[in-house]
Amino acid sequence: GPRPAAPQGYGQAKMVVTKTSTGDFTEVVFTCPLAKPYSPPGEKLTKKLLQLVNEGAKAKALVFGLKQVRKAAEKGTKGLVVLAGNVAPVDIIAHLPAVFEDHDVPYIYVPSRRELGLACMVKRPVTVVLVRPEGLPAEAKPTFEKVQAVVREMHKLAFTTGS
Repeated sequence: GPRPAAPQGYGQAKMVVTKTSTGDFTEVVFTCPLAKPYSPPGEKLTKKLLQLVNEGAKAKALVFGLKQVRKAAEKGTKGLVVLAGNVAPVDIIAHLPAVFEDHDVPYIYVPSRRELGLACMVKRPVTVVLVRPEGLPAEAKPTFEKVQAVVREMHKLAFTTGS
């Protein structure tokens, strides 16, 4: 078949098949040039992030949707933002990192909107989600703290290596 095409100016695209209880789905996974810091497919961190989002979904501790997450960040809501790296056109999310940085909200990209949607327990792909620690069950809090610390470290690295 034809090679999956990433949008202009993006990295390599590849087809990724995710098996779920409701069947398999295939999507083109590519990373938009903005996607820093990025947690790649199959990484322990990616699994942890999606688990955390899932805990958040069960506990109703999530804010999702572009507008809602932006508003929450601007209001000073504490939490960790997880964005999907395969968003096109990138303009949809291009303004968000600056908002998160201004309000000291750590953020990280994961590979797939589709997976992020599943973790949120919604039927549709999700582009961005904010996990609010207050709403999380006690047993998920240590994971939240750990993951947030890792993400903050990754930010230091991603944005200080002169790349």
